[in-house]
Amino acid sequence: MIKKLLAIICLGMGFSLQAAEPLQMIHALGASSKGQFVAIEEYGYNAGLKTYYSRIKLLNVWKKEYVSPVVEVEQDARLPADLVRVREAAKERAAVHFQKFNIITSG
Repeated sequence: MIKKLLAIICLGMGFSLQAAEPLQMIHALGASSKGQFVAIEEYGYNAGLKTYYSRIKLLNVWKKEYVSPVVEVEQDARLPADLVRVREAAKERAAVHFQKFNIITSG
């Protein structure tokens, strides 16, 4: 049930964001055990600034609203491996929010 819900949310957000910027990805990082809270990561390459970025948002699915401040990390894009570092740094910063809302991440 939770996996289907996450897939539907990500698919819908992916279609709406695809038109906004072609170098952007959406990834569901995890959910709370009852499926009330979902962690969503938006990451990619900002061509205008030549930076990699990662934004993590926590969504209360039952109320259809975001529940915590957006965790955002942005860094100059020098090597492809820098994107991995940016994403890991964002996940580390968001760990406090994951614990607060009992979100179990997939990895």
